[in-house]
Amino acid sequence: HARAAVILLEEEIEEVRDQFGGEDAPEVANKMAVLAICYHNLGVENEYLKRIAASLDAYQRGVSIARAYLGADNDITRTLI
Repeated sequence: HARAAVILLEEEIEEVRDQFGGEDAPEVANKMAVLAICYHNLGVENEYLKRIAASLDAYQRGVSIARAYLGADNDITRTLI
């Protein structure tokens, strides 16, 4: 389920980028925050299933997205770290 959420959200982000004019739109940052959380959830799911490499990859993607779009001092970023 977590992987499906990531895929759907990535598609939605592309639509938001097109609709609101690119990366700098606040709507994109909001969606990216949700995407970072989705990747974290994917990491949790993979960890539970003992897919350690996939889990670490998902956790790292979540943190990278959060840092890039929300900043290192954001509460979501700090929680994911």
